[in-house]
Amino acid sequence: MHIFAWVLSGVSAASFAYVALSLVIVANLLWDAFEREEQDIIDENPPRFPSSQ
Repeated sequence: MHIFAWVLSGVSAASFAYVALSLVIVANLLWDAFEREEQDIIDENPPRFPSSQ
């Protein structure tokens, strides 16, 4: 019975690590997409500064 508890504990720890790593990867992908979209908007509509004349 003691071994069963160890195995169950290991499985739960591995599952938690898997979920946490998956969330980090998804957050990273979303952040990357956000930055690329922001850069595309800037490239399509560059800021127009008033000329100093």
